[in-house]
Amino acid sequence: MKKVYLALLITFTIWGSRLFNIKIPAVGDITPIIALTMLSVLYLVFNITKTKKIYFDKIQKKTAIFLIVVINCALLATFLHIVNIYGWATYIVSFVILICCMNFIKNKNEIEFCEKILLVNVFIVLLLGLYECFTGDYIIETYESYKYQRSIFGLYKPVATFYNINNLGIFILLMTPICYNALDNLRRGKNIVKYIFLILELFIIISTNSRGAIIGFIIFLTLYYKEKMKRYKVMYNIILSLCIILLIISVFINRLFINNGTSLISEESRIEIWKQTIKTIIDNNFVGVGPGNISTYNLKSDYYSFNFGNPHNYFLEFLGDFGIVGFIAFIVWLYDIIKMYKKKIKTESDEKIKRKVENYYIYYIIFIISTITPSTMMTAQYIWLGFGFSLAFLSIYKKEGNNICQGQKNLYEI
Repeated sequence: MKKVYLALLITFTIWGSRLFNIKIPAVGDITPIIALTMLSVLYLVFNITKTKKIYFDKIQKKTAIFLIVVINCALLATFLHIVNIYGWATYIVSFVILICCMNFIKNKNEIEFCEKILLVNVFIVLLLGLYECFTGDYIIETYESYKYQRSIFGLYKPVATFYNINNLGIFILLMTPICYNALDNLRRGKNIVKYIFLILELFIIISTNSRGAIIGFIIFLTLYYKEKMKRYKVMYNIILSLCIILLIISVFINRLFINNGTSLISEESRIEIWKQTIKTIIDNNFVGVGPGNISTYNLKSDYYSFNFGNPHNYFLEFLGDFGIVGFIAFIVWLYDIIKMYKKKIKTESDEKIKRKVENYYIYYIIFIISTITPSTMMTAQYIWLGFGFSLAFLSIYKKEGNNICQGQKNLYEI
């Protein structure tokens, strides 16, 4: 039953509001992920009430402190500004997803099951992207301009169900290290399946023309295959060089020639958006404007010259929504997790587990790098799913390591 719940949590998080809606009397239509998170909260409260115990390990304590600080910052910002119910609901769902992963994924079998379910969902997204590339028949309503733009392959730019090309590119990029953990568990044909998956991912990411995703993917390849690069220098240097060439083509040739010099958001535009967003943040005294409100306040600013308000930078968006204190809490929380993963990489003796640890570490590295591209972090709830997986994984394997140490200690005492 628990595995069914986890499978639904992962699937509903990835597909967000693009699935069917549930009609509830006196409430209206709600998405499956909101319904599931509501049930999850009720279950967590019931469990705490029943056991009358709340146990936190070191990782959960740090996360609890981060969430408490951020929610209090959001309350203060909302009190000083306007209430954005959608923004609040979206972030609360994201935080509940994070909490559920940490509380419900409790052992090695469960984390491996979750990674497999994620892999299946990502593969379906890749197939949808491939279908859109060749047909131009978009699964959901998206920007009209995509129908007239082409990728460097001369095909349509895919969106799948992520509304725009950047969101799709970043989703595939961020989920790749976790999917590779699932692929590493395959008993037969592991390397062949990996390379097929890699080629399909690379094709879709380059087709999106998402510069952040392409840069992030090159970094992933470099970090993931660093050991093989030492043994097969020539082959992997050729592969890496080809990826860099494709990046240059994607950024310049695609923009200047294939799409007649047009781009939805150019590099110059992004820099200008960041500058104007910083002005909005300063105007509001770094207190924050409340969850989901930074785009609204950007559009209200006299000096903001774009017809969309999203900062197109996750860190700037978090700073704008939650203020300087919430932003610092977020940075400290990320730093602590990365620090714990670096320590685990150094101390882990089992090569198979170490590779999995390194993949989650890569997740955080490419998250930080890829923030320069996507439009908004608020609706990217799969990010918090990745955070939840990584924290659950760390808790499970730290616990197993402690048990081994304790067993050795008892043996020595005997």
